Amino acid sequence: MGCMFLTCTALNVPLFAHLRKYLICKIPDVFLKGEIWRIASAKISFVDTKDLVCGSLLIYYFRVFERRYGSHKFASCLVASQVLTTVLEVLTILTLQWLAIDLHSGGFLPPGPYGMIFPLFVNYLFDIPRVAQTSVLGIPITGKTLTYLLGLQVCSTSPATATSALCGIGHGGLCGAKPTLLAIRRVWPRPLLPSSTCSPVYW
Repeated sequence: MGCMFLTCTALNVPLFAHLRKYLICKIPDVFLKGEIWRIASAKISFVDTKDLVCGSLLIYYFRVFERRYGSHKFASCLVASQVLTTVLEVLTILTLQWLAIDLHSGGFLPPGPYGMIFPLFVNYLFDIPRVAQTSVLGIPITGKTLTYLLGLQVCSTSPATATSALCGIGHGGLCGAKPTLLAIRRVWPRPLLPSSTCSPVYW
C-alpha cells in the first residue's frame, strides 16, 4: 500500500510527471521493440487517484487473508496472482486485437495491480461470512457490500480496466488453487493451508 501511494503521488507531482511514460505499456509495441519490462512496470501502481484510494481500501479489507496465511505466504500469493493475472491480461488483449475488438485503445495495458486485488474477491465471496444484514429499498445490504461496491468502482473506470478485473476474477475462480500454490511452494515448501479448523481457501 505504501509503495502504491508513493508511486501514484510522485506521478502526480510535476517534478516526476515525466516518469508516467514508464507505466505506459502498449502490448504490440512491447513485443516489437523488445521492451518486455514495461509489462511489469505498468503493474507497479495505479495512475488514477480514485483507483488508488479504492484499491488501497480493498487491500486493507483483505488483510484477513494475511492473518490467515501469514505475511510471507500472503505476499508470495499476491505476487504469484499478479504474475498469472498479467499473463492472462496480455493474452486477452492479443486475442481481442486478433478479433479486431478494440477495448484497449490499440492494445494499451491498463496500469495498476489489478492482479493482486480481484483474485481475492473469489476467496472473499466464499470464505468470509456475511454479517449485519439489513435491507434498503428491498435490496439486501451486508457488511461485505461496501467491499463489492469498491471493487465495482475500480473496474468501472473503462472497458480496459473491466477486462483486467475479469481476468483477475477469472484467475481466482476458474484457474483454481493449483497454479498459485505451485508458485508459493517453490518458495515455502510447507503446506499453505492453515489448521484443519479453518475452511479451505481457493485461489
